[in-house]
Amino acid sequence: MVKNKALWSATLAFFLIIQTVYFWEGKTGLLTFPITIGLCIFYLILFFLLIQQLVLLTKKKFKEKHRIYISSMLAIVLISTAFFPSGIIDFEKFEGKDILIAGWTGSAGCTTILKFKENGKLYKRVTCFGIKTMNSRYYIKNDTIFFVNNIDSKSEDQYQFAIIGKSRLSWNNRDGLFSYKTKNDSLPNELIIVYNKSALKKRYKN
Repeated sequence: MVKNKALWSATLAFFLIIQTVYFWEGKTGLLTFPITIGLCIFYLILFFLLIQQLVLLTKKKFKEKHRIYISSMLAIVLISTAFFPSGIIDFEKFEGKDILIAGWTGSAGCTTILKFKENGKLYKRVTCFGIKTMNSRYYIKNDTIFFVNNIDSKSEDQYQFAIIGKSRLSWNNRDGLFSYKTKNDSLPNELIIVYNKSALKKRYKN
């Protein structure tokens, strides 16, 4: 009975960890990789425990109800995780509708993604030997995006505004989003625009 309670608890704990990835993933930093490895091992352990339960159920001719319940729960958790590794609910959708998305994958596979929401919220995700997420706000004036409560206030990348221009990075003629630290910044940070339903569509600055 104690083993059954432990298995129930472990399965439920794993399920809750997976379902809340959105809330804790961006706060793990360099621990993201070892945590991911640990969750993969956890998944495999639960998988083998499911096989064990099914074997025992077969031997008992499916007469033990507690094993049927445990096996069913294990199967549901494992299958849902396989199809939805970041959780069944996409919590990001509750942050608002995307109107502009820009990103870039640089050296060592490091990726930066900016998502501008319809309600003025700004979401940033950086994946580079770990995952870091930041939330802020923005507003649009004429052909310029102004950042509010700078999304990188604790780093060297304190950008004040961004504009759309002809991309220097894209190989298929996509637009680029250029972020400037100051008006005199001669080396803006560029991201390739992959989605644009904003008021800045077809507004360019050289």
